[in-house]
Amino acid sequence: MSGHLALERIEVRRTPGFRRAGFTVDGLSPGVNVVYGPNGAGKTTTARAIESILWPDDAVQPEASLFGRYLLDGARWTVDLDTTRRACQRDGLPAEPPAFPPGIARDRYRLSLTELLQADDRSFAEQIARESAGGYDVAAAAARLGFNGRVSGRQAVGDALRSARKQVDEARRVQEDLRAQELMLARLRSEQEKAAAAVGGAQALDRALELADARDAKAALTGQMKAFPEWMGRLVGDEKERLDRLREQAEAAEQARRQAEASLEEARLRLSGANLPGDGLRYEQLSAFRETLDRLRELDRTCRDAERRQAEAKAVLAAEERSLGGAVVRNRLATLALPGLQELGKHARTEAKLWGERASVEEELGRLGDETEPPDPDRLWQGMRSLSGWLRGPDPGTVSRMRRTAMTSVAVALLVGAGGFVAVGGPPVAALLALLLGLATGWGLLALLLRRAPDLRSLHRQEFERLDLAGPQVWSEEGVTARLEVLQREAVEAEAARDRKTRRSEVLQKLATLGARQAELDTERASLAARVGLPPGAGFDEWVWLVERIGSWQTAERKVREAEAALEASRRERERLLTALGAALRPFGYAEPRGVEAAVAALDDLGRRREAWEAARHAADQAQEKLEQAKNQAQRVAEERAAVFARLGLNAADLGDEAQIRRWVERLEEYRSLQSDWDFARRRVQELEPGSGESIVPWAGRPREELKQARQEVAAAAEHLEEATKEIHSIEALVEQAKKQHALEEALARYEEARDQVRALFRQEARMALGRVLASAVQELSRDSERPQVFHRARDVFARITAGRYRLELQDGEGPAFRAVESETGEGRSLEELSSGTRVQLLLAVRVAFVETQEHGVRLPLVFDEVLANSDDERARAVMDAVVALACEGRQIVYFTAQMDEVAKWRSVLRGSDVPHAFLDLAALRRGQEATRWPLPEEPALEARPVPAPGDRSYAEYGRLLQVPGIDPYASDLGHVHLWHLLDAAGDLYRVLRHGLERWGPLHTLGEPGSEALLGEDGLRIYRQAFAAARALEATLQAWRIGRGRPVDAGALAASGAVSRTFLPRVAELARQYGGDARLLVESLERGALPRFRQSSIDQLREHLEQQGYLDDLEPLAPEEVRARVLGAVAGELRQGLLTQEHVERLIRTGTGARSAVPGR
Repeated sequence: MSGHLALERIEVRRTPGFRRAGFTVDGLSPGVNVVYGPNGAGKTTTARAIESILWPDDAVQPEASLFGRYLLDGARWTVDLDTTRRACQRDGLPAEPPAFPPGIARDRYRLSLTELLQADDRSFAEQIARESAGGYDVAAAAARLGFNGRVSGRQAVGDALRSARKQVDEARRVQEDLRAQELMLARLRSEQEKAAAAVGGAQALDRALELADARDAKAALTGQMKAFPEWMGRLVGDEKERLDRLREQAEAAEQARRQAEASLEEARLRLSGANLPGDGLRYEQLSAFRETLDRLRELDRTCRDAERRQAEAKAVLAAEERSLGGAVVRNRLATLALPGLQELGKHARTEAKLWGERASVEEELGRLGDETEPPDPDRLWQGMRSLSGWLRGPDPGTVSRMRRTAMTSVAVALLVGAGGFVAVGGPPVAALLALLLGLATGWGLLALLLRRAPDLRSLHRQEFERLDLAGPQVWSEEGVTARLEVLQREAVEAEAARDRKTRRSEVLQKLATLGARQAELDTERASLAARVGLPPGAGFDEWVWLVERIGSWQTAERKVREAEAALEASRRERERLLTALGAALRPFGYAEPRGVEAAVAALDDLGRRREAWEAARHAADQAQEKLEQAKNQAQRVAEERAAVFARLGLNAADLGDEAQIRRWVERLEEYRSLQSDWDFARRRVQELEPGSGESIVPWAGRPREELKQARQEVAAAAEHLEEATKEIHSIEALVEQAKKQHALEEALARYEEARDQVRALFRQEARMALGRVLASAVQELSRDSERPQVFHRARDVFARITAGRYRLELQDGEGPAFRAVESETGEGRSLEELSSGTRVQLLLAVRVAFVETQEHGVRLPLVFDEVLANSDDERARAVMDAVVALACEGRQIVYFTAQMDEVAKWRSVLRGSDVPHAFLDLAALRRGQEATRWPLPEEPALEARPVPAPGDRSYAEYGRLLQVPGIDPYASDLGHVHLWHLLDAAGDLYRVLRHGLERWGPLHTLGEPGSEALLGEDGLRIYRQAFAAARALEATLQAWRIGRGRPVDAGALAASGAVSRTFLPRVAELARQYGGDARLLVESLERGALPRFRQSSIDQLREHLEQQGYLDDLEPLAPEEVRARVLGAVAGELRQGLLTQEHVERLIRTGTGARSAVPGR
């Protein structure tokens, strides 16, 4: 991979220095980026974030959450880092991070002021020197190995060797004298050994005597134990109690068995008395019977309803027949064709509609009145326009006054101008000529502009009089206005009269059309009457009545038939269900029911029988279950009793064996004591038993008397041993006095040490001589033919940065350093001889060369940290020129500074350069992002304007203009709160902001004296008001946080220690799903949201979240309770006038409005 890497976006979501709120740096240029801001704005954090994005495996900080995007070889890469994950994508697809230089070299991409402007760059020069020698600093290595020194101490080493030789000879002579005495000592020791061998037999005899005693004790105890049964050792001690308990349990089980059998017999008798089939009556059967009964009841009600509807339908039918009277024969009513009646009804409705339309038209004709000829409205409107034009025309007297005023103004202006010209030193003649010329010109312009205009009012009056309309009584503004209002009313009335005339003509034409239509309908009515068989002479209203009555009769007759049919169907269905129910009840001993009431009585009785049968069956099941339990208990007791006897090898059925157990249990403690003594005797015999080859073997089986006699003989031999030992000690004392404390060994040791010193001195001299020869040869070879790549690259970069004016050379030696050779003169200069600007360029070239040798083709961004701070103009210009040169080659530069003068220098340099560049204000970026993250609540958005003063804006609008962020309710203190929240006057806020105080923390630190000194006489008042508002805000947040824990994130989960690295990503994702609500998170885990997540881990996590304020079991306060607490906390400040009720209400809304509820709750 090769190419240019350019950072585009860096998001700092969370780092150890920005836990409350992160920030985003966007719009990075591929060339030079100047990132500036005050201390604490996030410059160092951004630099570390760049390292973490480029080296995610080496440079990421714990608990950091970062995102970065960069462009490399035309592909867009993104890196997402969090406490629990590392995600890298290439063009939107998952990918492994690109191969960059190792993370250990990342600090070489970050250049600071101290690295580039130090007195000399010795440490870095030594590094380059080692690289140019194949990775080693030959001169330094030779010096550390001591090749350059000289060997000393030859005379002292020779004298020590000769002295040691003499001491060896003297010690050998003394040793020859001691050998004669040692020969005598050997004979005495031989005698001592023989006596000691005899004394050693005494110990064997004593052991043999003890063994005999132990065997006798063991035999006696064995005889006593034979009096006990062989199973005595298997007794536990509780056998008697266990047998008693088992006997009681067996008796209880037998009694329970008898009771269960009696209950079972009683239940069977009750089952037989219920007189139901063997398997009884299932609940489903009884439910089906009851459903059939419900259907019968419903059918019975349906029959009664059908009979009622039948009677009602017959009554309606009779009423309809009476209403028809003799108009139509009853036998023909049912035979009348429905289509004919429908057509007749349709005709009648058409006539009725026509009659209604005609009546409406006649009524409208009456409202329009008689026909009259209205006046011409157009002539009236034309007259109104003439009068309006007359009113708009100018008054002739006013025009004359305007002319005089304009001429006077022009003359005065010309005179003032001429006087001013003379006053500033102009010649009077020129001023006079200019005045005359100006008068002539002004007069001409006035004549042109104020020419006598025609009399517009006369023209409009003549135009009005030609219309032959009544004019005003007086041609004045009042008279013309009054006539104009009258004409307006007359014109409106004329328009209305013309409209009435037009409408009257339309209405008469419509009335004639309706009369013709009525004649056609009369003809159609006669034809229909003849075809249907109705009286032809009736009017259309009688026809409508007759059609309606016939239709009603037919409807009533149809309902009678329908009611009869429904009644018959219900009766048949009722009889069918009664028959089916009787057949179903017959197996249970019931006859077929005659009616619904009989069916109800049968089913009620059957239900009671089933309940009795079910109760008996349940009692039988319980009795059977108790019987089985009693049998099982008896069997278990028998098995446990048999196990007691089987363990002892006895018969459980033999009462004599049980009596033995009870008798011997009483003596168990006696047996155990005897067994303990026997075990001790056995172990003692085993300990004293001789092994093969021991001295006791010959005595082990002999009688006790023989052993006692042999022990007396050994005591006599011991006395002779004591005498020999005393004589040996005497001789040894004499020999020790003559030896002079190992003189020979010490002399030989000193002699060998002296010889070793001589050998070491020789080897040291040979090593130093050979080392000097080798170091010289290697240094010469590396300087000429094996110069490393770093040095060659540094020389190229330095030449490019200095535009070819210098060439870089490296001088080796004890203190290697760079030298710059001037290209024009060939003169070489050391670092101290170079100018400060050239020296900085040289050191920068060396650093860049080292970086490029590590990159293998990928050019990573270089980060500069206030390199120009406290530097002179020459050095600053040199650094900037070098940086611009590097950017021209395709390397991205990120320059951090807190100095605005540096920003100005960079603007000046980059303004005339073609290098892409960007200037990023971190403080402004963070302010804007914080304002977006926590906006002011419940206020309309206001477009920000770059105006620092409030002007006539409201206090809320001024806050929007300043991009004031909201309040984080979970912050540990109020130092971050913007002073806009704590003040209520725009003037006071503007005054504080002008002095650089934006947040409550700095103002609080100043206190009352500092505020008064900084802000003047109003400073004390402003501070006290802000302090009171801070108390109100703190009370608001404290009340709001009750029952609302802090949001849980991955950092909180990792800090708890309860979530392993395996579960951390999944638990963090679960927390994000619940909006950080600790309560919902813990409840979800307890419900098993994550399989195999242990309960102990959940308990540990809950405890940590409670201790750290993430989980609060209290119920949140209602808004009214929060408000009451806040008002109570600042009641004194309200009385003193430091706070207003409106200000406190705004603080409450701001403190609780951004997060009015717990997430997820």
